[in-house]
Order: sequence, then C-alpha cells, then structure tokens
Amino acid sequence: MKALVLAGGFAKRMWPITLEVAKPLLEVAGKPVLDYLIDKLLGLKELDGIVLTINKRFEEQFKAWLDARKLGNVEFIVEEATREEEKLGAVAGIANALPRIENHDCLIIAGDNIFDFTLQPFIQRFKELHKPLIGLYDVGSLEKAKHYAIVEVDESWRIKKMVEKPPQPWTTLIAICVYALPNQTLQLVKKYLASGGSPDAPGRFIAWLTQQTTVYGHLFKGTWFDIGDPESYQQADQHFKLKTTPNK
Repeated sequence: MKALVLAGGFAKRMWPITLEVAKPLLEVAGKPVLDYLIDKLLGLKELDGIVLTINKRFEEQFKAWLDARKLGNVEFIVEEATREEEKLGAVAGIANALPRIENHDCLIIAGDNIFDFTLQPFIQRFKELHKPLIGLYDVGSLEKAKHYAIVEVDESWRIKKMVEKPPQPWTTLIAICVYALPNQTLQLVKKYLASGGSPDAPGRFIAWLTQQTTVYGHLFKGTWFDIGDPESYQQADQHFKLKTTPNK
C-alpha cells in the first residue's frame, strides 16, 4: 500500500502567511504540520512508500525539509505550477500521481490535516472491506459543518449521501480528506475528471464515487484540524502547544 500526501496547493485563503512558506511546512507548536502527518504514516506497517505531490514554487522548501529528516521512503511528485492560477488541484493531483500509485492500494491524505488519533484502525477496516473507505469526523456544530462535505451513513457505515458545503447542513458528521482506495478504484479519478468533475474539490469526487461504487466511512475520534485559514491555524497551534507543555 502506498500513501499519497496532497501538498501541491498555494493556500490562497491563508495569504500572506503562505506567500513565502508552503502551508504543510508552517510550524504548529514548533514543528511543521507535515511532521505530525508523516509521524502517523511512518507508524503504519502496511505502507511501503510515501509520495508527496508538491508544486514547483515550494520545491526547494520541501527538499530541505526531507533532507533534514533523512527519510528514505518518501518521494516527491513535482507539479509544474509556480502560482495559484497554474495549480492542478487536489483531484487532478491524484490523477497526475497515478503512474506512481496505480498498481497499489492507496491511502490518500491532505497535507494540511493535523490530528492526534492513530490511522491503524482505519487501515485495518480498509483491509477487511477492501472497498473505498473515507475518514469521517463529528465537528459538533452545524455552523462548522457548512464549510465541509457532510455525510449520511447507514447502519453498516456505508455512505448513503454526501453534500459538499451545504448552506443548511442536517448533520455535524463530515468527510475529511483521509481516503483509502483499492487500486482498481483509482482509475475512476480519470473518469470523474473526464466527465467534467471539479479538479480541486476532493469531497465532490467522493460524492461522485458513491454513485459509482460502494463507499464506506470510518469515524475518527480525537482532535482534528483542517489548516484552512488563519483562525484554524492559530487554534491548532494553541492546542498542540498545550499538549506539549509540561504540567507545572
């Protein structure tokens, strides 16, 4: 199984913070967001490699990050974009990465996710099902749910319905960009894009995928942040600083 980390964006909603630093390399409680994620991935014995999609603009920053950590099982796919207007988008980035991952089952995860839970039960569930599996999280607020893809599941946690950023959400259960896809499912990314699907909205791809095949959800419990704007970045920084501060 391969892991594909999506880190090719330009984080426009966080400008000017991310004008000179790639968002996954922003520091949270003293270390890059990407470090938290890679630590989780390195703990998975099922993975036989980690691939990061990055853009040309921040290529040297990512190379410096990797050189400092000396991780032999991490490689890059460099997208040619040097500015926001040239970016591929998350879904198109998956399609661009297919030559490196298409002969493997794949764990796909956004490079701006930061969380404190383990991925092992998620991988175990995927091994049992060998069907598309997506991470779910309860944000606990209908107002917050407006900013994500909300989901409805049946008693077996099969995804029945998924709506991207609804103005009036009926649930606080959302999909997060943690996906496990069987190798045969990966080819559907091309079909989705060819049908006119959004190249930069992973939630819309998963919603479309539920119409093509059976997709299951896995509920994560713990703390999760999507570093999407300055406010969420500050919240994550404060949370992890508290976790790493010794009790006095």
